[in-house]
Amino acid sequence: MNNYKIYFGVDVSKDYFTTTVIFHDKRETFKIASKPEEFEKKIKSYIRNLEKSEVLILMEHTGVYHLPLAEYLA
Repeated sequence: MNNYKIYFGVDVSKDYFTTTVIFHDKRETFKIASKPEEFEKKIKSYIRNLEKSEVLILMEHTGVYHLPLAEYLA
């Protein structure tokens, strides 16, 4: 059994991160510039009161475009 309370699915491209967030049986999608810092700013409001173990972030690996975000989050 998992303890995740929120899920982020990230579609990575050269210019944008298109992300779908699933939480409390709701689903929202947003698109931001492919900058890890911008991604972090956007998700902070969602994860404000959660532990790291309650958050799952999934992303596709697209050549090298996913690497900056993966390294930043690690």
